[in-house]
Amino acid sequence: MTRAGKPSTLWVTAERTYQFPSMLGEQYCLLYLEWAFQQLEAEISQERLQAMSQLIVEAMTGPSRCFHSLEHCFDVAQTGDAIEVLAALFHDVVYVQIDGGISAELGEILAPFIQTLRGRLVVQEPADNFTDRSFALTMAIFDVQPGQHLALEQNEFLSALVAANQLQSVLGWPQIAEVIACIEATIPFRPPTSVGLQPSEVLYRKLSLANARFQLGWSETNLVRAVQRAVRVANRDVENFSDLQAADFLSNTWNLLPEANAYLRNASTYTIQQYRHALEKTTSFMYYLNASLVFRQFQGEPSSSDYFDLLQRANKNLVVARLYLNTKLLAIAILEALSHRLETMIPLGCLGQVGFSEIANQVIRQQTLLTSDVPYQPRNPVEREVWELLEVGRAQESGFDIKNSPLAAFFLKHLGMERVVARVDRAKAFFQDKITAEEFLAECDVWMIELVQTVLVEAIKAGKDERNLLGQ
Repeated sequence: MTRAGKPSTLWVTAERTYQFPSMLGEQYCLLYLEWAFQQLEAEISQERLQAMSQLIVEAMTGPSRCFHSLEHCFDVAQTGDAIEVLAALFHDVVYVQIDGGISAELGEILAPFIQTLRGRLVVQEPADNFTDRSFALTMAIFDVQPGQHLALEQNEFLSALVAANQLQSVLGWPQIAEVIACIEATIPFRPPTSVGLQPSEVLYRKLSLANARFQLGWSETNLVRAVQRAVRVANRDVENFSDLQAADFLSNTWNLLPEANAYLRNASTYTIQQYRHALEKTTSFMYYLNASLVFRQFQGEPSSSDYFDLLQRANKNLVVARLYLNTKLLAIAILEALSHRLETMIPLGCLGQVGFSEIANQVIRQQTLLTSDVPYQPRNPVEREVWELLEVGRAQESGFDIKNSPLAAFFLKHLGMERVVARVDRAKAFFQDKITAEEFLAECDVWMIELVQTVLVEAIKAGKDERNLLGQ
């Protein structure tokens, strides 16, 4: 199997060469499973293999899956050994928040082990299924207790339960435990414990206890390798944080937004305020994160130099993302404040042919009242990257938003980064109802606000006229 980076060839056998992405995702999933079981010398019928592949594909291709998709599973599987491949394919099969619940097929698998109590998922107590070895092993590796309300670990724990259930008739328990450990490691962004233990060190301790309790037969070397393998899977799961270009990193971020904000999935109906809510949550999250919460290291995996590179690239991307989001947040705050002034909550996708992007482009074309100030010039490579992201755009288009940000670029050009960041603080006061829309607008440059308002009014009118022509 040759999979360096993101190859076009999945692997080559004596019989045939498999290609991606020309093949369908369903075929790719099946071939990954087939390869993994061959590597592990596990016997599995073609019928069972097909059913397992179908379960994964159906879970990962729901209408709400924008980022956590089959392609993401394949990305996590790349360069992995057989255990890592199996963990990658199963690690996101349950994602309650994105899917709006648990599918009927997955629910049938999980029903003996969990229940819904006051709207929350809870581990069964008392549990008739504590004798189920896959259930008990998964609970041990996740350190989940009977009666526990599932929270941070919810999706990974349930995905691991599904994986263990599907694999228990095919693999040995040591191998199943390794798959579960890899999925546990994908619980993201965990800080050290109160005594300073990193998540991978905690996982090592849990595997040590599971090794004794379930008689897995692991040596110390086996234990260390199991955690190192889990670290590799966890780091590939969040690999986009270390993208060489922030444009790629932010493209993935934009794919996540419709998953976390259901209203963005309908590009024709979401409002300025809803778009702002999504930006605001993402901005807060980027300020919470630091690279040490993103990437893991355990006993030389990855090497110190590779780990340092991951941290450096992730920290740079986070800095760029914060400034980029702040600039976009200011632009949307001004539009939202103007929507208050105009007494209309505007659906961004319902402005007719003018649209959100054309609001910005018309503002730029009609800026006849420019100040005499020298236009903003980026002061360092980070600001240069932010500027290019606003002007040129993220690496990929998204279904709900334009790729570039001309209105945000317009404000940055005439305000500069320091003034943008300062005014975002005032925008947040407006969002929190500490100041009114008019008070916020009064603190902005009058000529800018007048220009944006003129174009916005024209866009609203054009949108109404178009909808009238269409009989909407």
